[in-house]
Amino acid sequence: MSTTAWSSIFLKELETRDRREKAYDDIISAYGALSRQLQEAQATPPSAPAAAGSQTLGGSTPSITSPTNTDDITRLRADFALAQQQHGVLTAEVRSLKKQLLTLSKAETERVRLKARVEELEKEVIAKERDRQLAADEQLAQEYQVNMMTDRLLELRTDNQELVERWMKLKAEEAEKMNRAMEWEERGGLR
Repeated sequence: MSTTAWSSIFLKELETRDRREKAYDDIISAYGALSRQLQEAQATPPSAPAAAGSQTLGGSTPSITSPTNTDDITRLRADFALAQQQHGVLTAEVRSLKKQLLTLSKAETERVRLKARVEELEKEVIAKERDRQLAADEQLAQEYQVNMMTDRLLELRTDNQELVERWMKLKAEEAEKMNRAMEWEERGGLR
């Protein structure tokens, strides 16, 4: 998984989360406005009941204690509770996404480390193949030399055999001449 792939997945997850959160923005804003108005109404001193009665909610004219405002408050509280629940869910999703991001980051670091190791091993394989080829070439050259030496040895043996035969023939001829000469002398040779 490339760097751009995991980051695009992460960005898509963040966009989905943002869309879910923004779906409740109007409810949260309305609740915040109602809460501020309620705090202002409660902060108004009891000496000014007319001012408290004139407070309006969301542009309506009834007072804060009217049944319509109570229904609105109840609805807004329910919406706020739902928004808080959604916030909890989204917070859990953010934690989960952060864990996934950390896992992806670790996996990416490991992938880069393993890729570097693979490249290193490929270089070693190339070097060993080159050494193997050199050894094979050297072995072939030595075999060629052995074959040449074997041929030369056979030649020398043949030459030696021929020389020995010629020498033996020559010596045999000399011996025969000497034998004839000795025979001649023994027969009475020089008398």
